[in-house]
Amino acid sequence: MENEQLENISQEILNLYLSEMGIENPYIPIEEYKALQEIAIRTNQPQENVLRKAIALIKLAINAEENGYKIAITSGEQEIVAEIVGL
Repeated sequence: MENEQLENISQEILNLYLSEMGIENPYIPIEEYKALQEIAIRTNQPQENVLRKAIALIKLAINAEENGYKIAITSGEQEIVAEIVGL
């Protein structure tokens, strides 16, 4: 029960912080927020840019799927290494 209480407190602090930043719907689960922070640091971009790019990628995936296409990761030789599904 102690871990659950700590997680709830951490989530409340995060929500308060985001609310203070002017984000209207501040609920972001703590794990997703940590991932957002990590990506922003690794790419040297503001978190807002990371979210914009994520939304653009999801829109691209939806449009591709609606038109019968798939998104894949390819090697330098254009060999499909992984297919991205479920976006």
